[in-house]
Amino acid sequence: MNIGDLVRYAGWKDTDTNPLALIIDVVSQDSSYHNRVRVIWLGEDVPVQASAISTTGNRISSWVHPKNFILINSCDNICLHE
Repeated sequence: MNIGDLVRYAGWKDTDTNPLALIIDVVSQDSSYHNRVRVIWLGEDVPVQASAISTTGNRISSWVHPKNFILINSCDNICLHE
């Protein structure tokens, strides 16, 4: 997962209704054990997950393992440094 990717929270069984988020930061991408992402939750209402995995209970999460998210759309083909 990379910055800008659209992801869906995968913590519940019904993944079609789980909230969407954007990856805003990634660390230790080369290590499956230490890899972590930060997300910003989408939508008008802040989902329950925001308060569960955020240090301040807002839209931006704390560092979370990417296994908690399902990649919906990737930004791999977008060049940010032109």
